[in-house]
Amino acid sequence: MIKLFWILPTLFVLNAKAQVKKDSVFLTRNDLVGVWQRNYKEVGNGLAQNFRFFRDSTFEVHFSDFGDDVRDTRELKGTYRLVNKKLYLTIRSRVVYVDSKITISESSEDANIFDVTGTRKEIPEPDPKEYPVPISITVAGKGKIMLDNETYYKLTKDEIKNEGIDPTGF
Repeated sequence: MIKLFWILPTLFVLNAKAQVKKDSVFLTRNDLVGVWQRNYKEVGNGLAQNFRFFRDSTFEVHFSDFGDDVRDTRELKGTYRLVNKKLYLTIRSRVVYVDSKITISESSEDANIFDVTGTRKEIPEPDPKEYPVPISITVAGKGKIMLDNETYYKLTKDEIKNEGIDPTGF
């Protein structure tokens, strides 16, 4: 009876630890590295908004790969820090189009009615600081994460290559 008294609590504690470990799914930095596209598992006519996380703890947010109507800001660049289920970002620069010209798309296959053309220019942020409010990051399945309430899907190496993205750093 005394042995049973010690064995049952030990089994209970071991089972509780196993459940905590199983339920605590944290994305590692190595898991995060790559290109993550918002809302779409497959790449269609150009990439949708996407995050690109690099091994050196830098990131880029690309709002799209095509003319994207009349948006001048195309990318944000910076550094990231991953702590458990929180993603901390520091924006160091943004990429904009200067001397831009708005035109009507020539092809009926374009995703947007308008295109923006111009000179691409990277503008450093004057005083970059880590944002104090992190983005919540949750594993939602294989190759699928939630950044706050937005769904992102990880691109395969072939998809990255097919989109003309330099795979260096991933």
